[in-house]
Amino acid sequence: MTDFPYMLIFYWTVAIVVAAPFLWKRAQFRRKSRQAVAWQPITARIQIAEMENVGRDNGIRVTLGYSYFLDEYHSGEYVVALPTTDQAHDFARLLKDAPVPARFNPQRPSESVLDEKSLFSVFAAAKTKELEGETDSPLEIQFERAEYGNHPSPSSE
Repeated sequence: MTDFPYMLIFYWTVAIVVAAPFLWKRAQFRRKSRQAVAWQPITARIQIAEMENVGRDNGIRVTLGYSYFLDEYHSGEYVVALPTTDQAHDFARLLKDAPVPARFNPQRPSESVLDEKSLFSVFAAAKTKELEGETDSPLEIQFERAEYGNHPSPSSE
């Protein structure tokens, strides 16, 4: 029983070390999102959707890699943690190859963020179509929150 405080400190230290990279990325995303309100809108396409188990209590981390075209192709990454494997799998599967709204920095076109609210709206629309039994591909779902530029996507070449 004398090991109790040391074990508690050890487990908290391990939890902090495991969660720190995700929390750091999330804080960077929030900061960039606040700055991006004045950035230019553009349509991006989800190219990669990866899932990673981040621990029993932390859920499943989904990393979306996206790209967009200006004068050349640029890419970015969006990370979110979802509570269950099923939710993470659906999120990754339904958004893979989907067009999504993003914003890029006009002074540094390689700097961008996904529009988080619209991203989840695209996911919700795709999930609703799937539950209603519609056979259309989730790629045919068009987001209606904003007018984003039409640029070619890497998968359409």
